[in-house]
Amino acid sequence: MISRRLLRIKVMQGLYALEFNPDVPVSNINATLTQSVKDTYKLYLCMLHSIREVANYVWDYKKMIDGKYIKSEEEIKVTSNIAETTFIKQLNNNSTLKKLFEKDKIASYIEKDTIKNLFYELKKEKEFKDFSQDPHNINHEKKLFRILFKKVILKSDLFISQLEEYFPTWPDDTNSVINMTMATINEFYKLDPPEIEKCLSPVKWDEISKFASDLFLKCINNQEELKDLVVPVLNNWAADRTNKLDMIIIKMALIELLYFPNVPVKVSINEYIEISKQYSTPKSKEFINGVLDTLLKKLKRQNKINKTGRGLVE
Repeated sequence: MISRRLLRIKVMQGLYALEFNPDVPVSNINATLTQSVKDTYKLYLCMLHSIREVANYVWDYKKMIDGKYIKSEEEIKVTSNIAETTFIKQLNNNSTLKKLFEKDKIASYIEKDTIKNLFYELKKEKEFKDFSQDPHNINHEKKLFRILFKKVILKSDLFISQLEEYFPTWPDDTNSVINMTMATINEFYKLDPPEIEKCLSPVKWDEISKFASDLFLKCINNQEELKDLVVPVLNNWAADRTNKLDMIIIKMALIELLYFPNVPVKVSINEYIEISKQYSTPKSKEFINGVLDTLLKKLKRQNKINKTGRGLVE
């Protein structure tokens, strides 16, 4: 599932872009935001497709080896079992994935030579050799695909550089995409019988789009209210001299406190502090935490924090 933290980061980036390009139509940035979220899911599909294609490359490898007059012992030991595992067969044949791969042209993002290189890198790994020697051991199989994804695919500079050509937000999307892919692999091997359809990362597009778009537009449409709340709290910090990104983060947190009744107060504040640690200055965490703490106390006194569930305010 695409995390709300990632959605917050994408909204923050959209607001930051608008800060420096105020003449750009809000609708354009909102559309870019929506596309950026969809690209995260495309990246997840790229991972599943690449795992599948690396495994399937064994057929080309075997064909090449079979055509050689003299074969090394290592070459002879490589079997086609990796492509005949239930996991790869289902990645090959699942109708939902086929439609998604075709719809988003997933195969076009990674070159065939890269897939070949990834296979040869996988062949060097201990887990590949363990699997080749005992292909019916389910633990070897699971370890093989985990290693293929985490140690071979994600560690390939060539693979990542090709992704970044099409998906410039990859550095921001990395953790979400890794979590989604690993969850699919792990869940598949927990099921009995395993079924890839049940392991695909769920995406509630209406819910995701509404959260991101509402957060983005409410930050823009309530600028005066946000300014009136924040400026008096800045004390010796002049609003126009405060780090622009810190101000955006504070305003986004305020919007969630005021206009998102189902999001717990602690979640909003903690999330934005974590985002500031990743994207802003070393001192931003303390500054943002201090400002939000003061604002929260003020809003509570004014009864402006209206959350709909128990425990959402504390």
